[in-house]
Parts: sequence; C-alpha cells; structure tokens
Amino acid sequence: MKRPEDSSYPTQSTGKTRVLVKYNVGFKNNLYIRGHGGGLNWNKGVMLKNVGPDEWIWEPATPIADCEFKVLINDQKYEMGENHHISGGKLFQYTPKF
Repeated sequence: MKRPEDSSYPTQSTGKTRVLVKYNVGFKNNLYIRGHGGGLNWNKGVMLKNVGPDEWIWEPATPIADCEFKVLINDQKYEMGENHHISGGKLFQYTPKF
C-alpha cells in the first residue's frame, strides 16, 4: 500500500535485497544508484538494470545487512527528498521525484 506522504512502497521480504524503481527517465537516459552499503558509495553511481519501459532494478552482488541510497538521472541529478533505507533480504519499490 502506498503511503500518502511520499512515493515509497513498504518493503517486502523476498530473500534477496532488491530496489525496484518505477520511473520513465526518457529515451537515452539511465538511472543510477549511490549510497552506503551493498557495495555503493556516494561518489560514483552504479547503473540500475532497465527491466521495462519504466522499471529499473538494483540488486547488490553480495548479501547486505542494510543500505542507505538515492537514485540519480544519468549519475548527475539526485532525486528529491531524504535518503532511503533498506534491510538485507527486502524489496524496496518506489517512484522517485526529481
């Protein structure tokens, strides 16, 4: 269920840590993720995998305990709002605002 105060969906247990972003970034553009934990850092983003017209996914290569992150358009423009947090083995699905 979507919370009215933001565009985040509740995390769900999937056994594998996964961030699913629903956003149409436009032709020839990509979404990246930066953060702390899960092999991420705040200096250089990792490109999300495009799995549909407006669906992007990130899965860390190794299991994680927890992670803090934000997504960016073309690893340059940060989404608005606070950082997101995800625990290992959870699915975090949301639509960012830029």
